[in-house]
Amino acid sequence: MLQNEAKIVALGAAANAACETTAPSKAAVSAAVAYLTGKTDKAAFVKKSAKSPLYARLIAVADGNAQECTAESFCAVHKALYEPKAKCGELRSGELTLTGGSCTPPNLLRGSLKNVLAKLEQVQGAPAASKTDFAANLCCYLRELLILSPFTYGNDAARRAYLQNFCMQRGFLLNYAAVSKKELTASETTAFASDDPQPLFTLLVKCLSYQREEPPKKRRARTVPAPARQLPEKAPAEKEKAPRKTITAPAKSGHEEIAAAERRNRVAVPAPVAARPPLPDKPTGEKQPLEKATAEPQKATRTETEILRELKDVQRALAALTVRVSELIKDLSDKS
Repeated sequence: MLQNEAKIVALGAAANAACETTAPSKAAVSAAVAYLTGKTDKAAFVKKSAKSPLYARLIAVADGNAQECTAESFCAVHKALYEPKAKCGELRSGELTLTGGSCTPPNLLRGSLKNVLAKLEQVQGAPAASKTDFAANLCCYLRELLILSPFTYGNDAARRAYLQNFCMQRGFLLNYAAVSKKELTASETTAFASDDPQPLFTLLVKCLSYQREEPPKKRRARTVPAPARQLPEKAPAEKEKAPRKTITAPAKSGHEEIAAAERRNRVAVPAPVAARPPLPDKPTGEKQPLEKATAEPQKATRTETEILRELKDVQRALAALTVRVSELIKDLSDKS
């Protein structure tokens, strides 16, 4: 398991344990990360988390092998967390009432739990499903598990641990530490007591992240090498001068000497300079360069496209939620 994944799993399990008993120490969380990444053995981790036995068992469940979504696997998680306590891993045989209403009757537990987990098994994960769509589907079945509460005790811890493993199998990480303890318990209570799953959906979007997502590395500033210094050329005085050859000119006649004197005394007339065309008048308002003027609208259009895409994802998710909630209300009405 990667370092970032192990840290999210350890923190999520710590938040789960804090809702049931007491929060584990920072040393226990660090030991859990080292254990999940293979840097230490299980005995050293258990020793560090001796004061939080439930946390040690939650980490052991998170490190277990992947299983299919069945009633047996759900009961196995509950047994691993609470063994050797009485009736651990067994479906309850009596009525259970929570804040906001009564749970599923015991005679309907096994069939209802099998049906819900069979539907949960069909949920697609990443990259086929986006985080928003995955959270919408998970919200529906999580609310059904809240209504079922199949065990006499420990339903919340077992359910959170089971869903944390399920998300890892689907390419997501479920970090309960991304929200406060109050927000976590309040959203679950609201989803159980009312027909409004919106708080639970919002919580899942906050807690979910894509698996194998490493933190971005800091980019180093690119250093531009300084231009190489060029040695100045030697002054003309330092250059080695080749010996000049003296050329003796032939003797000139009288006419040639007169013509040469006239050439020396002649004044050179410079060629006429072509007149430069007048510069155009400078406009009063300076226009921005074309590249800079066109870059900003493109940036704005790209941002609006991303916002529109996100809004469409949320709209599809809410539509799926509405359909699913309607089905649940109809099913519950038929059962009652």
